[in-house]
Amino acid sequence: MSHLTTIVVLPATRRLELNAFIADTGDVVLVPLPAPAPGTTALTFAFLPNDATNDVVVEASLFAVPPARTAALSVYFATVASQYKGITWMIDGGVAFACIHVDLSYAADAPAAVAAAFERLAHALGDTYPEITRIVTGARKRRSRMEREAARIVAPFNAPAPVSRPVCRS
Repeated sequence: MSHLTTIVVLPATRRLELNAFIADTGDVVLVPLPAPAPGTTALTFAFLPNDATNDVVVEASLFAVPPARTAALSVYFATVASQYKGITWMIDGGVAFACIHVDLSYAADAPAAVAAAFERLAHALGDTYPEITRIVTGARKRRSRMEREAARIVAPFNAPAPVSRPVCRS
């Protein structure tokens, strides 16, 4: 088992009151969580400590992305990356990931830093997971009743103006 697993990651998961499982290799800690939003699937977070570089990566594997949906999800990830600084959103090998890197070189309280990174990633996924699910499944987004009513009322005013054509005279 890694040194950072023992002194940083496991105390961070205890601080957050999470059920953590150590992988057979001993260098990855897995934390399963219930679905972040209604109508979505459960998530498993992986804590990947690296003793050599004194850092921890907190990662969530989201979905296997069909090739036809990769471009749409990439565009959404680019949008989301501007909202959630420090979180990396990527598609690698047909699987969507979100991860956050925690450098512990100058951390006074390393378990607190890892716990805060986990909370930040979990919060971001709670906000974005329904839309990611919608994009990956290819489901259409249904507008709210208010949006539909407003569009119906405004539609006559948004109609294109009739085009006047020059009259041909011979």
